[in-house]
Amino acid sequence: MVSQQQLRQSITEQIVAALESGSTPPWRRPWKVGPNAGSPANVVSRKPYRGINPILLDMAAARHGLTSKWWGTFNQWRSLGGRVMPRPSHVHSGK
Repeated sequence: MVSQQQLRQSITEQIVAALESGSTPPWRRPWKVGPNAGSPANVVSRKPYRGINPILLDMAAARHGLTSKWWGTFNQWRSLGGRVMPRPSHVHSGK
């Protein structure tokens, strides 16, 4: 189990890496319209994520080139009829 300190350190490192990459200035937001635009939200409950989660999900979306605001667990996507594709070779496995 990861300690709170390790979790905080990991989040801090992700934020610093995103800021240092320079690819997306943190003070600019690429405004979009449509059903997939807006703050990250859960695909089943439709509730927006809160706290540090929107920042982490936005960084993950930018890192992997994702454009949808909808996020969910494996089982949530499966219950909606979704299929999981094999992990692309350029995407590292989770920790």
